[in-house]
Amino acid sequence: MRSESISVIAETIIRLRTENGLTQQELADRLMVSRSLVSMWELGIRTPDLLSVEQMAELFGVEKSAVVPDERYVFAGGEFETITRELYEITAQGKTMPEGAGGPESILDAFLSKQSQKNKALFINRYLMMKTYKTIAEEFGINESTARSRIARLRSKFRQFISGEESI
Repeated sequence: MRSESISVIAETIIRLRTENGLTQQELADRLMVSRSLVSMWELGIRTPDLLSVEQMAELFGVEKSAVVPDERYVFAGGEFETITRELYEITAQGKTMPEGAGGPESILDAFLSKQSQKNKALFINRYLMMKTYKTIAEEFGINESTARSRIARLRSKFRQFISGEESI
């Protein structure tokens, strides 16, 4: 099934690129990636990251889900925006942020620097790369419910961290 999804992504990128009269090199130049990376997407060897998906969607004038099926990434969730909003709500309530905290990116860096490599990767894959639990489970070789549980615990730890309840 995973290879089917990748082949759909590859075919979609080829179709959108050719419909828009672009060569692989021209697409690569517009996305500021290498031509070999575009080739790997089109061969189904690699899948594009969220930033590349967003750039292609804008370039081709389509929704992100038209470039990559929704089951690969969470487009409607806006979870990074939710995390950012949580950070600002806490400061608006007059609560203090962790010592030395700057903007949202600095706070995320501080939180992630205190996590194990695996937890850090899980958090990033879910909340920054916006991948689905299913995709994360496949990539980490764990079942989907384990991925959900671990990520839910990380989200809880993150909320405690930004509210100053726990210094991790």
